[in-house]
Amino acid sequence: PYNPYFANLIVWGEPLGSPAAKLTAADLYRVLRPCGGVACQIAGSDAAAATRTFLRGGKVPVEEISKSPLGIVVKRGKVPGAGQWTHAHANVGRTGCSEDTLARLPLGMLWWGGPGPSRIVSRHWRAPAPLFANGVLYVQGQHDVFAVDAYNGREMWNRHLENVGRFPPTHRGGNIVADDESVYCIQGLTCLKLDAK
Repeated sequence: PYNPYFANLIVWGEPLGSPAAKLTAADLYRVLRPCGGVACQIAGSDAAAATRTFLRGGKVPVEEISKSPLGIVVKRGKVPGAGQWTHAHANVGRTGCSEDTLARLPLGMLWWGGPGPSRIVSRHWRAPAPLFANGVLYVQGQHDVFAVDAYNGREMWNRHLENVGRFPPTHRGGNIVADDESVYCIQGLTCLKLDAK
């Protein structure tokens, strides 16, 4: 009954009343957030080898499965074929193309709600589009830059930066760019590097 990608953390295991026999690995993986979501099996009588076989049967990539002192851990990576939007017009070349190979009609909604209009630039001022890198949306407001989990809508952090907004980006260009670990933004004559986490 859950939307895909909503869970940042899933904990299961026989000591918790949820042995592998009561789960499907495909559903567990389907609801786990890409780009860092973690599923952890608490060690019990379930054998590690059996758990690995169970996870591989649900098409969980082998390289995302590891062992920890708690039990077997899945740390989900990027969705193969997902694009990025790291600059105002997609990339440094201003192509306007994310190179995503997955988006197809009909489209659906993963989450709704926040972050709300109070910190976002009015649409009438032709606000810059949010950036997307490594599972994080970076939203630039008039006085704020904030990060939102692109897969489940959770606001991760907010940085209040007076007059950081620059719009419309069609005339002045964007003033934030992102990579997998950071977002860079111009405030006055200063370029700030903010950690993605």
